[in-house]
Amino acid sequence: MNQKEFSKKNDQGKELFVICLSIELQDLDNLVQEMRVFKEIVISWHRARQKEAAEVRFIAVSDPLYHQAIEEFAEVCHSNDIDLKAIFKTTKLCLDFHDNAGKLVRERVFEKEKDASGILNRWFSRAK
Repeated sequence: MNQKEFSKKNDQGKELFVICLSIELQDLDNLVQEMRVFKEIVISWHRARQKEAAEVRFIAVSDPLYHQAIEEFAEVCHSNDIDLKAIFKTTKLCLDFHDNAGKLVRERVFEKEKDASGILNRWFSRAK
């Protein structure tokens, strides 16, 4: 997983920080390990930046067939992971999905203070 931090100023001139994390997922079996690394990086970064942490941008370059699994995993992290849920109450999460050639396929934004846990409802409704 690659990472880069950027800073930007808000309307009041206060410096805020954005961390950009990117993966190139060749095999869906590696998703769980990549998300563990994602979690560790986000927790460490947020601990350092605290109130200046504005946004986590996650860029996934993979076969478009993997995009739904990546998005569902991100939903679980955003709304149900005990450590990340608290962070994403104050920090926006943006997902960018790219195909293997690097072309942007679509984006998903999780606004701060909003629960995106509809994934669990979808999983349990499929089991019926």
